Amino acid sequence: MTRIRTYACIAVLSLVACTPGGVTPSGTSGVTPQNIVAIDVNLARNGLVQTPAGPALGFSAETTTVAVGDGIRFVNSDNTQHTASFVSGSTFPSSSPLQFSATSPSSGVTVSSGNWSSGAMAAGTSSQVFLVDKPGVYLFGCFYHYSGKMRGEIDAR
Repeated sequence: MTRIRTYACIAVLSLVACTPGGVTPSGTSGVTPQNIVAIDVNLARNGLVQTPAGPALGFSAETTTVAVGDGIRFVNSDNTQHTASFVSGSTFPSSSPLQFSATSPSSGVTVSSGNWSSGAMAAGTSSQVFLVDKPGVYLFGCFYHYSGKMRGEIDAR
């Protein structure tokens, strides 16, 4: 009987999470994003480009333009572990500013709050959703591959 209740609870929660107005994605502070934009994370597939903040690779698009109110989800389609972690400033620092804490996922944050990270995303997994709450340019990089220029930016308008 307990097993049946467990399966029933899982089924109900799954339906609620897919229902408009249901459970909101983590990292959105109770606000449902208007649209969720996926950013592909793959070192082999996403080559080096020049962005306004400096050279970047490994994310597609390296500069992702979104509307305020959208959500961002990082999708690791690579065969190795990556992070997508906030980098402060308007240009990419030459050496990695990311600390080991970037390997732990953030929760309840928005892109404008700074200090956010997807945490370590294993191959084939994706991050929580981060709410784009204010216009601006937000830089990010991979903790493991920052020195190899695995970086990107979000341009929120």
